[in-house]
Amino acid sequence: MSIGDILAKMKQSLGLAILVLAICGCSKDKAATPPPTKVNESAIPQGWKVAKGGGVSMALPSDWVAVDVSKPDVTQAVEHLGVTGAEGEQLKQQIRMFASTGVFRIVGFAPVKPGVFQTNVNVNVMPVPTADINVILKENLNQLKTAGTVIESGIVNNPTRAVLVAEMEQPTTSGAPVKYIAQIHMFVRGQEQITLSFGSAPEAQAETEKIIEQVVKTFAYDPPQPGTP
Repeated sequence: MSIGDILAKMKQSLGLAILVLAICGCSKDKAATPPPTKVNESAIPQGWKVAKGGGVSMALPSDWVAVDVSKPDVTQAVEHLGVTGAEGEQLKQQIRMFASTGVFRIVGFAPVKPGVFQTNVNVNVMPVPTADINVILKENLNQLKTAGTVIESGIVNNPTRAVLVAEMEQPTTSGAPVKYIAQIHMFVRGQEQITLSFGSAPEAQAETEKIIEQVVKTFAYDPPQPGTP
């Protein structure tokens, strides 16, 4: 499945920030420091939980729901999320869409509040032809400019990653698009790009920033070995 195919499928989804970004060019590699392979347990805030899926691990607030969308039984799993009503059914549908792409590992979201943009996080892993973090930032920045208004971009250390922040719009069933803030952290490990994407309403961004800081501190990726379930 190509990037275009994934984006076309994801445009059908409502309420969760969906960003599938990966580079398409080649360059002389300037390898970045890969993310840790194990969660930094000392950085986990009290009361938070660790979500895992497809080699990805990260801490999330205790009241967030996290789904391992890399598992083949995700369709059955979403039926036990404890979310109800129209918003709950919509989230279940979106999670199934994430799983159908084959590139997402984890989808997580804050408690459902009717009529409120759902603060959320998702992680996808895709192959890339270069480990040069500067090239990855440039190519993803160019893609993001066509989809929204970029607020910030740059390379951040400890661990090394490219970061993009943008104001985006999401279609709704009512027809009026909803604005949200997307913050994307892109890590590189070998020939894989690991993208950690957050979405929140502009008015919730200050609180979301605090959550993002803790999630990134605990983020880890240990690629599953071939044949490992």
